[in-house]
Amino acid sequence: MHEGRRRTAEGGWTILEVLLVLLFLGLLLSISVPNLLSARQRNDEAAAVRSLRELVAVQEMIRAASVVDEDRDGKGEYAFLEEICGERHPRSFASRDGGTAPVPLPQFRHKLLEDGEAEVCGYRFRLWLPGPGGTAAGGGKGEGAG
Repeated sequence: MHEGRRRTAEGGWTILEVLLVLLFLGLLLSISVPNLLSARQRNDEAAAVRSLRELVAVQEMIRAASVVDEDRDGKGEYAFLEEICGERHPRSFASRDGGTAPVPLPQFRHKLLEDGEAEVCGYRFRLWLPGPGGTAAGGGKGEGAG
């Protein structure tokens, strides 16, 4: 009986067959690994963009509701990242009757790092808000705190 493949005397694979299998596996890996890495990068970028959109929406809710109103002009200000993430109490609260009452801020659900930045999938976010006269009002840990 004649088989389609020749075997060595011990019944193992020939060196050519082993090399062909290794070549095929190398080719398969060289195609799939870059695709997997680029898919992961696209997912990380999409998560960062979603987080930025969430941050913008939270900031607009805070400003529109005048949750933070330091100058008491009835027009809300934006909150620092520490305030949005719940790491620091908001600078001031404005209530409809003119008093100060704690109003819960919508949360940007990301943990802050030691330097006051939020990290999402390897991308770091930091906020700088304009202060009086357009100068930077801070936004990092300990900066701009009143």
